[in-house]
Amino acid sequence: MRFIVAITALLSFQLLSCMATKNALPPNSQWISSNINIDGNNNDWQLPYPFVDKDNKVQYAFANNRNTLFITLKTSDAVSARKLERGGFTIYIDTNGKKTDSIALTAFMSKPAPDNEEDDEPTNSMASYTDTTRKAPRRKHSSVVNYPIASITLKGFKRDNNGSIQNPAGIIIGAGVNDFNETVWEIAIPFSAFYKRQIDSNDQNRKMNVCFYMAGLSEIDMPAYPTTIATTDIASMHNQTDNSIQNEHKGKELRPEHDDDYTPPVDIAADRERLIKNVHIWHSVRFSYK
Repeated sequence: MRFIVAITALLSFQLLSCMATKNALPPNSQWISSNINIDGNNNDWQLPYPFVDKDNKVQYAFANNRNTLFITLKTSDAVSARKLERGGFTIYIDTNGKKTDSIALTAFMSKPAPDNEEDDEPTNSMASYTDTTRKAPRRKHSSVVNYPIASITLKGFKRDNNGSIQNPAGIIIGAGVNDFNETVWEIAIPFSAFYKRQIDSNDQNRKMNVCFYMAGLSEIDMPAYPTTIATTDIASMHNQTDNSIQNEHKGKELRPEHDDDYTPPVDIAADRERLIKNVHIWHSVRFSYK
């Protein structure tokens, strides 16, 4: 009898847990009383960002006041940064709790200038990826870099009084690289452009779905990786055939003994797969109101 009671209690607990998970409400966006400066530098946002997509190594956040929805996404990952810089940034918004692209925005930043060879580490040709344990590329900036927005494409948005002929919805977009060497996108969208002129207490906790879309690129857009010496070259360089020496250096990069910028080796083949893949990141969030 005790066994049956214990089993019944366990099943009831599991059922309640599943129901709680299924009915869990999405998080609220951050309420702000003023506006966020949209300039490609995220120092106006609360850090760290509350949401993370580990597969694509990006972080993102939402905020709103009565008039505007603010969205930001950032990454320090070389592959995702390259996709955001060259493939543009697209978001879908669905205020009906579904996952549609009926309201969509795509923006392209002006093509970044070529990497500064004096600031960047030496790189090898993009065509020669034979060593799968090279170090990930790292851009170095002494200050914040802002990228002008080259073009904006809108779908399903309404006209806003503050809009222009080129941007009738009055949407503000900023892109750049911040002090932490992260590629940042920021967007301010008036509620009047896709929902209603101003939200009120009836909209508190209203759910919307937002999708971040990153288009895949060609393999020729693969970030250049610093050249390293392959395992087979280490033995010949030292003219050593002793197995212990080879095992000691196997899979390692030759680097300065004191290198503060050293990062662990990466899998270039996996990064190439991420580069060419189209990515959709859907997230549910609720309006905040005070």
